[in-house]
Amino acid sequence: MKPLLPKKAFYYIRHGESEWNVLGKFAGGQMDTPLTAKGREQAIIAREIFEHLTPAPTHIIHSTLSRAADTAKILNINKNYPMIADYNLREIDAGDWQGLANSIARKNWSEGLSPKNGESLDMLADRIHMVFNKILTNADYILTFIAAHGRILNGLDHLFNIPARDLKTNNCQLMYFSPKDSGKYPWNVYILYIKNGHITKELAEWSQF
Repeated sequence: MKPLLPKKAFYYIRHGESEWNVLGKFAGGQMDTPLTAKGREQAIIAREIFEHLTPAPTHIIHSTLSRAADTAKILNINKNYPMIADYNLREIDAGDWQGLANSIARKNWSEGLSPKNGESLDMLADRIHMVFNKILTNADYILTFIAAHGRILNGLDHLFNIPARDLKTNNCQLMYFSPKDSGKYPWNVYILYIKNGHITKELAEWSQF
């Protein structure tokens, strides 16, 4: 049985809108589809939250795919936090589902299915366990900001034996993972947004397992 991940806080953001998001196609980890102009604008809007995070992150770890890496770069333009690219934060390998309609791919994932020639949820969970353990046990990373992809959260689900589901994470949705002491899922997840000029956090019901 895998050891539990360290109960350590971190921030997380899904990348901005990509070209394949607009086309309604699922890209996966082997397709480097770039941000659209709207995706870059989403990252600029999210930067208003990013630059006023309390507590502030100390490092940014991001997927090597450009849609996540460029989102992180846009967020960090004024802060210049150390940035580290990690190949293991890439999106799930969609195999034969690459290019499939997003709605169908999401339905398949939510039913616990796996693509031929791609990653199963077990494989994804193993990869997520490895990379998150490396990040969360690094003493230099006092508070990490992770920029990656939507299916990564499904990998965390699977790691903690939470049934497959569609989390519907929005582009550039910024989250704070705060450790909790009970339940299958080890964090309370807060969605962060600006309201009346102030950062507001809303507890994500999907973290209440």
